[in-house]
Amino acid sequence: MSTLTSAGFIILILGGYTGYMSHIGANEVTVSVLAKPIAHIKSPYILVPITFLLGNLLSLVIPSASNLAIILMATLYPVLRQAGMSLLSAAAVIATTATIMPTPLGSDNVAIAAELAKTDMFSGLTASDYVFRYHVLVSIPTLLVMALAHYFWQKFMDKRAGSDLTDGDVDLAEVKAVEGSALYRTVYAILPLLPIIMLLIVFAITSTTGAKIDLSVELASILSFVIAIICELIRTRKGKETLAGTESFFKGMGGAMPIVALLVAASVFVVGLKSIGLITELQNA
Repeated sequence: MSTLTSAGFIILILGGYTGYMSHIGANEVTVSVLAKPIAHIKSPYILVPITFLLGNLLSLVIPSASNLAIILMATLYPVLRQAGMSLLSAAAVIATTATIMPTPLGSDNVAIAAELAKTDMFSGLTASDYVFRYHVLVSIPTLLVMALAHYFWQKFMDKRAGSDLTDGDVDLAEVKAVEGSALYRTVYAILPLLPIIMLLIVFAITSTTGAKIDLSVELASILSFVIAIICELIRTRKGKETLAGTESFFKGMGGAMPIVALLVAASVFVVGLKSIGLITELQNA
């Protein structure tokens, strides 16, 4: 029950916020804004680590690895192929994008922080503290090493396999450019990242000044959700339709239920193993 009320609730909120961002098209704007500069890079192997790191950055906005891969296939894949990257290298980079991005919005980090908070050593640990104080020290260097390894590995494999850089492509539908003013693109590109921006600002303030500001992941997400609704009201000037669109938030929460169910099932399984003494026996073996 504690898993459902702590980590599970946070994951539901994050799922709802992601669903609403997709509904208003903010995710598409963010992907478009971040991916646009890549089109100006013509060296295929320079694009390999850049695409890998960009994909991990986009995983902050699109937590589903499968959805992220589909979006990258539709947006970045044609750019990578046009730059001369082999089919297998482009597919490999896209397939490995959602890895270990340090974000307090990740369901895995939320769950781990909740479990650590139950111990005496990490009592009261929040997802933000876990990510920004511990996770980031390991994940950022690891991501950089992985990006570098991608560069040399894909280059080596292309050379060894003699990959044809022109044939064997797949047909992809043309991606429509995101329309709207510069203000619209700027605001809506920020909205999916707004919760983590809030958490980063609060973490920076508390770390530098020592001030006690308690901003949880779920509160940051709810505040961002309210701000997003206000932005939609200003953009569309249609209150009824905008408020009706908030239903996507609750649909997103429903979509996150399988993750919560998996967490609860895992917790029940672990408690069962502890109750029969199996964990203790394994530790003493």
